Amino acid sequence: MALAQPVATDPPGRWYPEAEAERIAQLQALGYLGATEPAPPVSGVTVQTARAGDGVNLLSSGHAPYAALVAMDGTVLHQWARAFSDSFPGRPELADHRSAGSWRHVTLLPDGGLLAIHEGIGLVRLGQDSRLIWAVPNRAHHDLVVHDGRVFVLTRALHRRGEGLPVLEDFVAELSLATGERVRRFSVLRAVAASDRPQWAEPAVDSGDVLHTNSLWRLTATQAQLHPAWSEGDWLLGSRVHGFVAVMAQDTGALVWSTTGPWRRQHDVQLDADGQLWLFDNQGSGEGRSRVLALDPHGQQVLGQWDRGGALYSEVLGAVQPLPDGQLLVTESTRGRAWQVDRGTGEVVWAYTNPAQREGLIGALYAVRRVPWAEVPWLPRPSGGIGDAP
Repeated sequence: MALAQPVATDPPGRWYPEAEAERIAQLQALGYLGATEPAPPVSGVTVQTARAGDGVNLLSSGHAPYAALVAMDGTVLHQWARAFSDSFPGRPELADHRSAGSWRHVTLLPDGGLLAIHEGIGLVRLGQDSRLIWAVPNRAHHDLVVHDGRVFVLTRALHRRGEGLPVLEDFVAELSLATGERVRRFSVLRAVAASDRPQWAEPAVDSGDVLHTNSLWRLTATQAQLHPAWSEGDWLLGSRVHGFVAVMAQDTGALVWSTTGPWRRQHDVQLDADGQLWLFDNQGSGEGRSRVLALDPHGQQVLGQWDRGGALYSEVLGAVQPLPDGQLLVTESTRGRAWQVDRGTGEVVWAYTNPAQREGLIGALYAVRRVPWAEVPWLPRPSGGIGDAP
């Protein structure tokens, strides 16, 4: 199945200099393939070992409103694509928004459908065949969680403030999965203002992006036991502007816990089944360096990190997924790459480069997520190849 292409009415999407991705590809080849000369530019799966395991990979690419399920050998097994003008017809005032040309976040639904965020514009629900089920222009951004027939998604509203820049107020909104209608929402900005860190709610003179909340994680009953202030269903949040991680009560919208740590401008904050806190630390290692951090659940002790020997870097974006087998899937978004890493040895056992490339640019990989075959019973399994199901 060929890579889907944007339609003529789509904005150009999100692209980055391909040369950066090529440099990382060469470093990877030297380190893990034993090459003594720089490798030629490559795309698709560039490293694949038996240890990479099974499953399929859900990815969203910055080249278009596009997502795909990709086999371990790089074969595109299924894809979704929907032009922005089809999702939001009659909204020309939104069509020039830079995020109209791609989906910042996608979530796979059990029936093969998809939830996709046009960053800062809205949320769409598609069927397995990319048919539009609903679209809501609710300024959705960054992240969402589906639970018990509801969609919990980060949204925002724009407010004027005297002679200063407009202020963005972030919310956690609860929507009906069936219709997209809003059930309720809680203001993250107001929760921060009422917490013991009210200074975080003060907008900077030169920016109205007060919090830039960029991750949303729902606490399980087991995870809620890790701190006396946490309850099942509470929300784990991350703020890029202030670098804090916080928990918001799901019943009152109050901020019940927060912390900062040795990270900076982080993304994709989450807790794994063992209670470890994970995040993609975009700028905490210094200029031009990123890393993935594993910490105790309260963010006070670094338990491990991975940074490709100092070569990992995504100034913005970035994603991490701890896998059940003790490995780690890392998305180096602005360089259009994903790495599957053995946590114990740091060995790369699978690597992927976005094939969406043009004129020296590479499409951003917003996130690559491993999906077990059991969660996609509607998807035909390929035969043969490392990592495929028997």
